[in-house]
Amino acid sequence: SRKGALDLLYEADIRNQSAIVIHDARKTETDVLIREYTSLLLQGISDNRRKIDELISTYAEGWDMDRMPAVDRNILRIGIYELLWSTEVPDSVAINEALELAKTLSTDESAGYVNWILGRIASIKEDIVIKLEARNREHKVSKQVIIKVVKEPVIDFSVEALDPFLEEYIVLRGVG
Repeated sequence: SRKGALDLLYEADIRNQSAIVIHDARKTETDVLIREYTSLLLQGISDNRRKIDELISTYAEGWDMDRMPAVDRNILRIGIYELLWSTEVPDSVAINEALELAKTLSTDESAGYVNWILGRIASIKEDIVIKLEARNREHKVSKQVIIKVVKEPVIDFSVEALDPFLEEYIVLRGVG
């Protein structure tokens, strides 16, 4: 499953496309079996991509995200997602699986580097999770404020007048 996710993330990186778009195309256009955990990883990484990439940039000292090999970058995305957002995968398993991917598909130096970055993130995981939860709470509050601002100016209460506001309300509520 991780290898399948890595393949799709790598392809998306090289093609400068969304991994979800490529994943969905593969599911509909071919008879290739895509495992459920592969889909879960891709969705989770996609949902948290900005945060994951910030962490890679912060802890990958001496490496710019654009200069880092695409395979290593995507192995780190999988590992960080599993460390911080997956409740079913123990930290040691997430790190070990990432190391195996790096040893198999990249270089020994890359495996050591992946181990170092994931180990650092795992060691401060509690602090990172608290910060992410705080950001999410702030994000949720800002969405609620937007909802109030959008909902209050409506004077005409006909269905046609409310419809665009209701769509916005549903989208914003679903995000938070």
